[in-house]
Amino acid sequence: MLKGGNDELRIVFSTHDILVKGRNLSSLASDLAAHRVAKLQELNRLDRFLNETGVFIREISVEQAGENRA
Repeated sequence: MLKGGNDELRIVFSTHDILVKGRNLSSLASDLAAHRVAKLQELNRLDRFLNETGVFIREISVEQAGENRA
């Protein structure tokens, strides 16, 4: 299951929940749904400043399904 918007995307699997934060993530959701994504990776600090347009990921957090969130 995919939930989210342009700056935050939540991917839910039976065993893990993944929260992706960044910019322009709505197009990433359609690629994930079509199984066209092989790898997600956070950008390093320099790349964040160089990438002014397009999709970029600034944070990825992975939790086991059912963990309490703060």
